[in-house]
Amino acid sequence: MKLKNIIEITPVRNYLAGVLVYGLAYLAFDRLKFYDYLGVDTLLILKRLFQAYLVLGYPINLLSKPERSKPVIILQALLKLPAQIKHFSYSFLGKDSKSPWSEEEKIVVRFGIVKMFYAPLMISFFMGNFSSIREMLNPESILSLFTDFRYSYNKILTLMFAIDTLVFAFGYVFEAGFLKNKIKTVEPTIIGWVVALATYPPFNSTTNKLFGWYSSEYFFFPDPVVDYPLKVMVVLGIGLYLWATLSLGTKASNLTNRGIVKTGAYKYIRHPAYAGKLFSWWLMMLPNLSIVAIISISCWTMIYYLRAITEEKHLITDPDYKEYVKETPYRFIPGIV
Repeated sequence: MKLKNIIEITPVRNYLAGVLVYGLAYLAFDRLKFYDYLGVDTLLILKRLFQAYLVLGYPINLLSKPERSKPVIILQALLKLPAQIKHFSYSFLGKDSKSPWSEEEKIVVRFGIVKMFYAPLMISFFMGNFSSIREMLNPESILSLFTDFRYSYNKILTLMFAIDTLVFAFGYVFEAGFLKNKIKTVEPTIIGWVVALATYPPFNSTTNKLFGWYSSEYFFFPDPVVDYPLKVMVVLGIGLYLWATLSLGTKASNLTNRGIVKTGAYKYIRHPAYAGKLFSWWLMMLPNLSIVAIISISCWTMIYYLRAITEEKHLITDPDYKEYVKETPYRFIPGIV
């Protein structure tokens, strides 16, 4: 059988396309300076994931439905890239021309970018948190959570963030029908992408320069009557944030619609993660309380408000989300807003 005929067989074609696309992605992670903030452990995990695909990719494609895989769609979209750029350029002139990319190709390309940005980032976050947890896993450190909560409460936050980033890392890396996290749509607007990326490295360094940063999980008030309750409330706020992540489960990811979640934390408000995170940030800012600090945290709050608004504008095209908005009318605080 000729090589061309072999490649035309769907499982073989899907597998080889995956090898090419995932291989190029790994090379980008390994070589591009943009990813310098990724640790050695993160790069090793990405390498192992690619090696796992080399071994398991073909059997998986063989057992999958005989349809175009996302790597195939990405490669086909790339072949149309010059025409797409030309179409995009002409669109500024008001020329009415049809995009060479199908809606499916647009969604897959956008998700490819989302995956390439967030997957290594979440793995890196998890590895950083996990490294800290390993250092804490000794009887003395664990005992301090109960005997010296005010000085060691941040260990609880580290554990929560480790679980959160692990769930998100899994959601970005793995997608399958049985996981019920197939991509339906991806955020189509520039403003939606800007406000989302503004809160993650390396872009948040620019946001920090613009707005400043005055919150710290290592805050401390000398008076335990003030300090202890505030730290308990911070743990509860981050607990709400983690509950939102666990409620999303395998659907956890930014800028995407993988099916509407109406249970868990999302049963009560539409943006529990943002509500929990912002609540904790405001509390952690109090030791640095000033007009400048209030303006700073207000700007960060506005960014997350814009994230909520752009997400809803994207999701509202889904009839399930329209129904969800009716069932859960409040965005951030039940019964208030």
